[in-house]
Amino acid sequence: THAQPGLRVKLNAGPANPTGVGARLRLVFEENKTGPARLITAGSGYWSQDSATQILATATAPTHLEVTWPGGNTTLTPVPEGAKAMSVDREGKIVP
Repeated sequence: THAQPGLRVKLNAGPANPTGVGARLRLVFEENKTGPARLITAGSGYWSQDSATQILATATAPTHLEVTWPGGNTTLTPVPEGAKAMSVDREGKIVP
């Protein structure tokens, strides 16, 4: 079997939270079907560190990235066709 490539996603919730800790993200596919939710955490054990980049599985091409930010605001960002990676800010805009 071959590994399925995923979409690499980085979030930026602003200067006080540049890695989006506390945000929940998931991909949206055709017909508004959603993938599993992923929560960004800072680490869960002694001296642990979680990656700021999340890799979300993409069996088919996603249409949008849904992010629920710390504080409850939700954004829905279109995923560019053929994208392998994207960074999104708190307003749901794609950033370099």
